[in-house]
Amino acid sequence: MASQPDQDVTQRLQQLEAELQQGEPIQAPPPSTPPSTTSTNWIDQIGSWLGSLSDSGKVIVAIIAVFVTLAVLSIVLQLISLAIRFAVLGLILFLVYRFFFRPKST
Repeated sequence: MASQPDQDVTQRLQQLEAELQQGEPIQAPPPSTPPSTTSTNWIDQIGSWLGSLSDSGKVIVAIIAVFVTLAVLSIVLQLISLAIRFAVLGLILFLVYRFFFRPKST
């Protein structure tokens, strides 16, 4: 059973060596597009979509974008505030434990 994968690897290695000796060109994988190109393409598509809107449509999209941005900013600030509250609560609980409930060593 264990010799089967070894034989497969050996056969594949021999095939590759034969291809190299025949001088067949090795095909490289196609180059992938960098992420910046795809994001730029996406931004260009949004820009062309906005350009095709009427003036009133652009105003409506801008108002919606402002509301969405403010909502996201509000959520982020609430999360930061919650983290600060938990840190202060943890500090208070630690100090109460340390001064009142921890046994004093002699």
